[in-house]
Amino acid sequence: MKKSKLLAAALAAVMTVSLGGSVYASPWGGGQDVSKPNSVIDVEENASDNPQGGSSSENRLVQGSEPVSIIKPSEKHEPITSTEAPVTEPRTETTLWFDSEKIVTSESKKKSPTDFVDSSKALYSYSEMCEDIKGLQEVYGDIIKVQAIGTTADRRKIYDIIIGDIGADKQMIVQASCHGREYMTSLLVMEQLEYALNNYDSVVYGGRTARECFKGIEVHIIPMLNPDGVSISQYGKSGIKNPVMRLNLSSIYKNNVKWRYTNLSETNYYRRWKANGKGVDINRNFDGRWKYVDEINGTSSQFYKGRQAESESETKALCDLTRSLSNPVTAVSYHATGSVIWWDYGQTGEFARRCESMARTVRSVTGYDFVPRDPDSAGGYCDWIIENGGGKTVPILIEIGKNQCPLGIAEYPDIWSRNKNVLFAAAVNS
Repeated sequence: MKKSKLLAAALAAVMTVSLGGSVYASPWGGGQDVSKPNSVIDVEENASDNPQGGSSSENRLVQGSEPVSIIKPSEKHEPITSTEAPVTEPRTETTLWFDSEKIVTSESKKKSPTDFVDSSKALYSYSEMCEDIKGLQEVYGDIIKVQAIGTTADRRKIYDIIIGDIGADKQMIVQASCHGREYMTSLLVMEQLEYALNNYDSVVYGGRTARECFKGIEVHIIPMLNPDGVSISQYGKSGIKNPVMRLNLSSIYKNNVKWRYTNLSETNYYRRWKANGKGVDINRNFDGRWKYVDEINGTSSQFYKGRQAESESETKALCDLTRSLSNPVTAVSYHATGSVIWWDYGQTGEFARRCESMARTVRSVTGYDFVPRDPDSAGGYCDWIIENGGGKTVPILIEIGKNQCPLGIAEYPDIWSRNKNVLFAAAVNS
């Protein structure tokens, strides 16, 4: 939130969630019991991205998660080298505070409904995102619903924000920050969300209001699929609350240097972090041609696919959500960098025509070029949709930006102007 001095940890004192169950028939494999949330978000305690210590509960891994361990590389694996130039160490957030159950802030003036998401800076943190979601709920509670669809190894919630024609027979999924260093995608989709809510009854696209664009389709927005990875990229080891995980990050870096996976300094290594908090690259962990993913037999900041497909809480959260929906017709994945659109994964027939049509729609809005088919594509969310979706869901992957990630804020105005209408265009043409 702009100029915010609210303590993210204090949000837990003022947020609760109540879920009611609904059953959907799913093209992804049978009816499933899906929680339909009310309009109040529940944010866990101590959700800060840059913690200074933590309670004993923070020092344990999430129950049921795989213990964090360092996995050594294969003797036969060809080392990876890097020639990337050093980049500036990420800044930390302003110190925050609270008193009992009351949020304390130097700003007494209530924010306007259009002033939540701050796009004046590149660093958009998990705690800031939670603040913004809470603020948007307070203003737009009648047209927005929120649910947590998973919890990461470092105890951060993965949020699904639902707008549009809630309860409609068709659904669209929009997800961002699958990779930690690509956190500008979270800023983008959160501003897309706020723009849609603030213009619900104003003309935004093709002579239609946002409400009209979303008629007949329920939109699920996952603004930060990999919050642990984002926090590492933004704050280094101090972005992780669990001391065991922090220790493992140091070990991962040292082993990656030893095995010649990287030649970056430790600071720059974390800044360029793509994986989740356990060193697994989420977009190589989906069960779509997973066995064909190029092998890196060691936890790393990037490229390690995990011990098995869908082993990570982040991967499972997105797959479970997709499987739970009755008719997910479109799935938009935001990544960085390249300013391109990926859509061709070897689809055929009518399904291929639908996919290309959606890609052309996105291209007409963004001006981004298509990328030719990569026959070796495997392990990503789009690969999983193609292999398991039965031709029901059209996957589109959009790469924003042009420079090395994390992207600088100087790129954002162009990114925003090209992408502000993507949700509307995709919904209308789904």
